[in-house]
Amino acid sequence: MRLFKHWARPTFLQYDYLYNYRHSYYDDYIDYMDRRMRGLAVEPPKPQTWAERALRTYTRNNYLYNTTYRMYRSAKEDKDSALLNTMHMANTWHSDHSKDYYNRKFKEILF
Repeated sequence: MRLFKHWARPTFLQYDYLYNYRHSYYDDYIDYMDRRMRGLAVEPPKPQTWAERALRTYTRNNYLYNTTYRMYRSAKEDKDSALLNTMHMANTWHSDHSKDYYNRKFKEILF
């Protein structure tokens, strides 16, 4: 029995990035609406630039609905981020996440 394998695709690589960006874009307004629905007197959120929203995306805690901008990192995470910023790791990431890599890896499924 043959399955329709041509529809099986790798997961979209930027799904988490886009989800976090959307969350950073709307979370101020969602919080404002929630407080207003509870009857609290709050000011509407001010518009933010793209840079402010992007910064908040990368500096957010892992706790849901937490709008503080501090990150609590362990020493191991600091070493990991230092490795990611070296030239060798940047080149490895690019080669592993390129279109050619996925074409080779999922050749049986895609073609």
